[in-house]
Amino acid sequence: MFCYSGDVAQSQVSGQRKDIEELKLKLLDYEKMTKFQKVVSTDDKQAADGKQKLEEMKKQLTTEQKERKTEVNNIKMKYDSKTALMNEEIMALKAQCSKYKRDRENYKEMLESAQKSRSGRTSAAGDEVRIRNILYPCIQYYYI
Repeated sequence: MFCYSGDVAQSQVSGQRKDIEELKLKLLDYEKMTKFQKVVSTDDKQAADGKQKLEEMKKQLTTEQKERKTEVNNIKMKYDSKTALMNEEIMALKAQCSKYKRDRENYKEMLESAQKSRSGRTSAAGDEVRIRNILYPCIQYYYI
């Protein structure tokens, strides 16, 4: 799920970059048109309107860029925090797993020593069955 969300965020970012590039191209086209109008037209009012539109487009472009930058930073912070939480969980699970491995080895050693001590003395067969009934489920649990 994490990778899928990251892919969605990446596609959103790339889409926004394309929009910004389109706005830049429109801005460049508009600047070219205003220069052409200045040369062709002697009307000061049209030139003033062109400048005003140009400034509005520049302002719009900068606000769009700021919004996209903020959005990208928010997405990055969101997924960085999720990654950090997952890493903490992984470390906790690794520690728990190593503890269970140690416990499994201890139970295994206890079973082996109990079997050796039992074989060293002659006792009823019930002792071995009782020891296995106590320790065997513990060992099986840790092998899973």
